[in-house]
Amino acid sequence: MFLQRYRQMQFVPEESEWIIGNLRQMGTATFDHLLARHFFGEVDRAIGISHLWHLLATARMECDWSQPLSQTSELWVPDHG
Repeated sequence: MFLQRYRQMQFVPEESEWIIGNLRQMGTATFDHLLARHFFGEVDRAIGISHLWHLLATARMECDWSQPLSQTSELWVPDHG
């Protein structure tokens, strides 16, 4: 699966918690919205994409897995996370 390569990546835990906390407050947000809200500039954006994929790969965030993943995919925090 596409996301498997992101599962073992390491990110600053506080940054992950910041993203998850903001998403939990919003309820749902698109991938692109979270990217724009948390990551600025070209290099930061590239890191942000990997970070968001990592959070999906590790089930810290959820999406509708029956749909292809894209910039417009809706994301949310699962009940267990």
